[in-house]
Amino acid sequence: MFTDMMIILIICLVIILPLAWLFSEFKTQNKWLRCTLGILAILSSFGVAFLVGQLNRLNYNIWYSSATRKLIDASIKKLEEGKIDIVIQELKVLSGKVQPTYERKGHYDKLAEETANKINGEIAN
Repeated sequence: MFTDMMIILIICLVIILPLAWLFSEFKTQNKWLRCTLGILAILSSFGVAFLVGQLNRLNYNIWYSSATRKLIDASIKKLEEGKIDIVIQELKVLSGKVQPTYERKGHYDKLAEETANKINGEIAN
C-alpha cells in the first residue's frame, strides 16, 4: 500500500512540522503562518497517535486469532479421536477462567493456548 518513499515523507513531516512551528514562533511575525504550522503540527500528532493505536489493535487481533486457532485445532483433533470428555472438561475450565473486560487485558491468548496444550496432552492436567 505505502511505498518506502511515502513512509519516509510521512516521518519527515511528523518531525519537520513541529520544528517549523517552533521556529516560526520566534523568527516570523506572520500570524497566519504560525497558526497554520501549529494546527498542522498538532493534527500530525493526532495522526501518529491514531496509527499507533491501530497497529496495537492489529497486534491484539493476531494474538487472539492465533490462540483461538490453536484451541479449535486441538479441540477438533481430540473430538475426531473420540475424546469428548477431555475437550468438554478443559473448555469448562477455560470458560471459568476467561473474564472479558475492557479495562485490562484479559489474557485470553495465554488461557486459550494453555487449554489447547492441555487438550493435546502436552501439559499435565
